[in-house]
Amino acid sequence: MGDLGRVAAMTALLLALSLLCPGHAPPLASAIEDAAGHYQLDPVALVVLVAAESSCDPTAVNRRTHAIGLMQITLTGRANPEHLSEAQLMDPARNLDAGAKELARLLSICGVLSQALTLYHGGGKRGPDNRVRCQVDSHARKLLRRIRWIEQQYERERVS
Repeated sequence: MGDLGRVAAMTALLLALSLLCPGHAPPLASAIEDAAGHYQLDPVALVVLVAAESSCDPTAVNRRTHAIGLMQITLTGRANPEHLSEAQLMDPARNLDAGAKELARLLSICGVLSQALTLYHGGGKRGPDNRVRCQVDSHARKLLRRIRWIEQQYERERVS
């Protein structure tokens, strides 16, 4: 990606953070940019996922599933193959890296962001052969609408 592409991506990332994570933008921007760049993911998609999973709260813990942090990683789930501790998962950069790595893995299985988002949220089903069935659920559709909305906001600001 050239310098102009990086500037555009960072501008879109900051816009997404300001719209979905007000008050959290400065501390999260570089960690999201790093994770997105490392795993070749759309940084806006990561912001949307962080907002949906944890409301941008790096200390969020789901009472039902015990998922931790920005990307809601469980201690024993597939997104935590390094067996990071609860304290380590509270670190925004480590949590984002683990979640982005898992999203990239799911994207490599399905090939489409909408289906990877469904699997990330636990909506995937297994067939009789125990293989993951890539599909799209209402939660993923909602996240995709949010991504498109941010892209539209970015285009409006860019043109004006």
